[in-house]
Amino acid sequence: MGDKLSDCFNIADLREVARRVLPRGVFDFVDRGTEDDLAIRNNRAAFERITFRPRVLVDVSKRSQQIELFGRPSAMPLAVAPTGAAGLLCFEGEVAIASAAAKAGIPFALSTSSINSMEQVAERAGGRLWFQLYMWPDRSMSHQLVQRAKAAGYEALIVTVDTAVGPNREYNRRSGFSLPFRLNRRNAFDLATHPRWLLGVMGRYLLASGMPQFENLPDAMRQSLTSTPAHKRALPKNDSLTWDDLRQLRRIWAGPLMVKGILHAEDAALAVACGADGVIVSNHGGASAAPRLPNWIGHSSASNAPSHPRCARQAVEPAVVRTSQRPSPQRTRLRTAWSSGPQCPQG
Repeated sequence: MGDKLSDCFNIADLREVARRVLPRGVFDFVDRGTEDDLAIRNNRAAFERITFRPRVLVDVSKRSQQIELFGRPSAMPLAVAPTGAAGLLCFEGEVAIASAAAKAGIPFALSTSSINSMEQVAERAGGRLWFQLYMWPDRSMSHQLVQRAKAAGYEALIVTVDTAVGPNREYNRRSGFSLPFRLNRRNAFDLATHPRWLLGVMGRYLLASGMPQFENLPDAMRQSLTSTPAHKRALPKNDSLTWDDLRQLRRIWAGPLMVKGILHAEDAALAVACGADGVIVSNHGGASAAPRLPNWIGHSSASNAPSHPRCARQAVEPAVVRTSQRPSPQRTRLRTAWSSGPQCPQG
């Protein structure tokens, strides 16, 4: 198989092309999980166990994938999930992905840790834009991003809540792909043996605007990928978040509000009680910790997305299961929790 996208027929083909084109450190950042990839293996095994049981002789000639999502039509029951540093995979990658999502008629979620700024993406790509937010120890910095997203016309806000502890990505340290980026013998050889990326991505950034940086970060935190951060961590996480923080976000954000990283039915119910319009059932693609995805399927406010799907079937199956499986005891408890009206914990 060549490196042309026209030669790719599924996600596994695209992965193989990316493996050849990208430096090892960049590829591993997207492809790998945390520590020994246990969560990724568990995710894939769970989806492999799901099978279809189709019915026949039903007129499907007028089928449509269109749904209504937060009161607006969406061409498919899909959204592009936020991916940190997508702009390092190709030049201005976030703009390219957002443009593709707009063309397909589905929402695109921009990561806080993106190379292109939220304003650039809104101006050049358009479409339905959601913004993914990390909460930092200084809450005011995160709230500044909320105001920026509002001013740039973003439709929905996604707050990620499963990163109280930073991920242990051992492979990044082995490959020398860490922040701040420091050139050494190992990663220099990695870059030199991938000239298409070195010239076509990094070279274009250096000529256009200099060393890439995380453009969505507040001024006090923004630095290039090679600069030493003022904080101990390049992207400091907050281990003191509580439900009060979600209630505060609900007060300052009027649009759809989603909570990403929910893995427990009671937390899903509490999120809705605290003002969330939806929850995203996620273990961060196995890249943050190593929990299993839950076996409950949520209320209409909940959504579920596969981690590292290899083909269209794996991307479709969760939506099918959501409507076809018998209610499990866990699902029954979730629905009971919703119907009984849980109270948002007070700080």
